[in-house]
Amino acid sequence: MMAHYIDGHAPKGKKMKFLLADDHGLFREVLVQYIERAEPEAAIIVARDAHEVMEMVESEVGISLILLD
Repeated sequence: MMAHYIDGHAPKGKKMKFLLADDHGLFREVLVQYIERAEPEAAIIVARDAHEVMEMVESEVGISLILLD
């Protein structure tokens, strides 16, 4: 479950980390741009398929939200 903050942003010093997975490049690009505008301090990790998602989940620490297609 994604953390919900009253002002829509993570507290200072608590950078959100998103893992975004989609096999459609254009959709990935648009969603990354949207997240960057909504949460400029967020770290965005991108995967193209389930295999890459599993690699990222195993290697990345502190993922706040995983968006899968």
